[in-house]
Parts: sequence; C-alpha cells; structure tokens
Amino acid sequence: AGVTIVLTGSGADWAELSLTSNTTIDITAPTSASGQPYPGIAIMQDPDAPVTAANTLSANITATVTGALYFPTAPLNISSNTVIQSTGGGGTGCGLVVANTLSMASNSQINLNSSAADCASYGVPTTTTSSPTLVE
Repeated sequence: AGVTIVLTGSGADWAELSLTSNTTIDITAPTSASGQPYPGIAIMQDPDAPVTAANTLSANITATVTGALYFPTAPLNISSNTVIQSTGGGGTGCGLVVANTLSMASNSQINLNSSAADCASYGVPTTTTSSPTLVE
C-alpha cells in the first residue's frame, strides 16, 4: 500500500528530516491507484516550510526510496558516505528528489534508476518542461 511521511509545522516550529550515524531507511510511496492523498510521494515537507527548515542525511545513511523525496522550499544536505537509491518493480526502480537546494559532500551519492513504467504506477512524474539548473 505504501506510506507518505509529511513534515509540517507552523510559525518558527517546523519538522525536519534528520537521519544520522549508520541509519538505514527503506520507504515506498503509495501508488496512484491506492486512493491515498499523496500518491508517488514517500517523504514530503510542507511547501509552507521556510528555507531554514533544513533536512539532513549524514554519516553512513542508506535511504532506499520508491517514490519522491519532496522538499520544495528547504534544503536537503547529504554527506559522509550517505546513499539515496531507488528500487522498484522489475528492479529498475522509481525515484525522484525535489529540493530547494541540494548539498552533497564527502562521498555522498544519489543513484536513482527511474523507469517510466514504474514511476507511472506510483504517480511520480518522469518528464518536466524545464531542465535542471546548476547554481554556484
């Protein structure tokens, strides 16, 4: 059936994703056929969260995700041998990372093998009208 973790808050108190020190997470988003309110989204931060609501994965984290990690207004910082990877039907997987800013350091990796068919079954978009942009 899948699950969506929603990080929310208000005022100066906002939930943040913080995984540290040899943590393993394996999460699968609900499918578009499940009737859940956020199909295709595994972890999301409320779009009203301020840019100061930083999300961090650090120190030997393995995050296996089928679906999207969605942090539209806040940063995602990954470091110190952290790996974000996707899996899914047929082993091809479906993964998507959306963040206001993405910071990667110290052997961190994002390995998302996204199959259009697998992503469609979860409701995760595989095309966009704009290209990614590198900002320094």
